Amino acid sequence: MTKTSPKGPRADLAIASLSHDDPAVVLEALDRIEESGDARAILPLLRALTRFAPDATSTVDLARLTTRITTLLHTVKAPGAAAELLHAMDLPEFTPVRNTIVAAFWNAGLDVQDHLDRFVAVAITGEASTTFECLTVIENQEFWPVDAAAAGAMRIEQALSSETDAYKRAMLEDIARELKERADVR
Repeated sequence: MTKTSPKGPRADLAIASLSHDDPAVVLEALDRIEESGDARAILPLLRALTRFAPDATSTVDLARLTTRITTLLHTVKAPGAAAELLHAMDLPEFTPVRNTIVAAFWNAGLDVQDHLDRFVAVAITGEASTTFECLTVIENQEFWPVDAAAAGAMRIEQALSSETDAYKRAMLEDIARELKERADVR
């Protein structure tokens, strides 16, 4: 049995519409999603984003659909949004859109000061473009706990020895430098 959210059955219907196979139905639901401000929509939005890659043969402008979903994610202010995005960041099904997930934290200005270890892990294991997004989150978070910053810098430095991609390595070095400054470690 589905429990109706405090936002009402209209929000529930809009969230359910995100799993529809017709991109036009999904596009229509986005206005209601934005209106409801319900963090429960985040995972369904990400699933829709992974399903509807722009396609020249579609009758619906899929680029418009994916841009609209990304914009919603980058402006999310719903209570519980950070927790939902942190959860999504770890799910393998969202690997193709992990950059969008990580970028949502800094675009939306979400406070993740207690989760530095997660961004360090993703920066180390992700592709260079994901490392770039993690660097942006780390640089733009107003406060990181000193102990977490010191531990993150040490973890990054340990990972540097095995990094073969020069671009990613440079970004990891930038992350380590930023975290050392935050921890006031020289």
